[in-house]
Amino acid sequence: MSIARFTSPAISTIRRGVLLRAAPPAVAPGGKKDTSIGGDSRNELIKRVLFDSNPRRTTELSEDEKKRQEIIDMAWNLVQKKQHEKRLSELEAKYKSMRAANVELENTNERLFKQAQLKDKHITFPKKLRTLTDTPPLTGWNYNASA
Repeated sequence: MSIARFTSPAISTIRRGVLLRAAPPAVAPGGKKDTSIGGDSRNELIKRVLFDSNPRRTTELSEDEKKRQEIIDMAWNLVQKKQHEKRLSELEAKYKSMRAANVELENTNERLFKQAQLKDKHITFPKKLRTLTDTPPLTGWNYNASA
């Protein structure tokens, strides 16, 4: 079985060409041409496993199994819908809380409210974020330090 069954002909030709052109065929001790890449037989095994594997065969489901599968799919969709609605309600609650805090800040201190609403145009998110580092300091150990 060739790779052409799984991919388009252009891709399969490219992949096959890359595999076969990676190294010139080596000559085995018996005088036979070794078709594996670089003369290593493991590469031939890898090529067979990757490109010559049989596709999965699907079995036809009975009517009862089809109904059972349909019920499972509907239940799963219902679970996902509930999770989505729960997430949306949590986000809505967070937004309402943020708006209430903004209104409270505006009523309490106008200057702080205006400062909180300003956006810094020069600093973008990745530059603000400081990555965690676990490296020794540049100065090293101070051996002359007294206790």
